[in-house]
Amino acid sequence: MVVELVKPLETFLLIAVIVFGGSFGDILLSRGMKQVGEVDTLNLRALISIAKKVITNISVISGIACMAIAFFSLLTVLSWAPISLVSPATAFSYVVNTIGAKYYLNEKIDKGRLIGTALVCLGVVFLVL
Repeated sequence: MVVELVKPLETFLLIAVIVFGGSFGDILLSRGMKQVGEVDTLNLRALISIAKKVITNISVISGIACMAIAFFSLLTVLSWAPISLVSPATAFSYVVNTIGAKYYLNEKIDKGRLIGTALVCLGVVFLVL
């Protein structure tokens, strides 16, 4: 069965917004939480102090905003495109996350993770065909 899209350009653009908005949100949240520091206590006073750091961290705030944009874009695109198209297409975010982790967060990405990311992309290609 071939799915005919009512709004193919808009669908493509919103899927791109979902992928990049969600990925940038993940990357910025990761950066912000690394700046805040490890949460390793259940002490209420310490947790309140950590919460203040979190809600005032610009990376965390920006990450949440990016993820909100991605979420509302997802709601919109699901109103006119089938989830069987949208969900696999958003898997490209794994690639964007991996690239962002390597080049923006300076994380070491080993061969296993690169191979895993490539396999996810290959799986998406098979789903789309």
